Amino acid sequence: MTKLLVIDTETGGLDPARCSLLTLGAVVWEDGRIVAESEWLVRETRLEIEPASLKEHQVDLREAAAKGRPPAEVAHAFLDFARPHFPGEKIAVAGHNIGFDVGFLKRLFAQAGADYEGHFSHRLIDTSSILGVLALAGRIAIKSRGLSEAIAYFQLPVDAARRHTALEDARVTALLLTKLVDLLRAG
Repeated sequence: MTKLLVIDTETGGLDPARCSLLTLGAVVWEDGRIVAESEWLVRETRLEIEPASLKEHQVDLREAAAKGRPPAEVAHAFLDFARPHFPGEKIAVAGHNIGFDVGFLKRLFAQAGADYEGHFSHRLIDTSSILGVLALAGRIAIKSRGLSEAIAYFQLPVDAARRHTALEDARVTALLLTKLVDLLRAG
């Protein structure tokens, strides 16, 4: 049985050293199925947001301010959600362009004073990189490795009204991961 924690973040910009984490979405992927999911609104003490980032996601900053939780609460809730699915082992993380999301997850844990390295594997699975390898090998003819292009190429079901939310993007990334694994298994 293979389990992965597929995550996505919506952020205030591209630089986790400077920009705020706004939402964190996660699904537990187990042998091609989503077995659990959750999403958290984050309310950092001071918001650092690049205006261009607001065009990319559907985070309502007023809602985040009103309903968001401080980083320490979110980090602990995130671990409370994930840890039972990965007993006695470090949590294996996957995502689309996962290095970006992990940068913001590490920001969250640093702000919370929590130990990221003690809970999560240093090995990551990146669906964007897998798409690139498959394209190089001539197995798929995708022009770009972006999530939107992958959704269209594989005709993945997505809730258009929720697209570019952390949870919906984590869900569709898990579906993409299943498609990629199935494609590789088929030979």
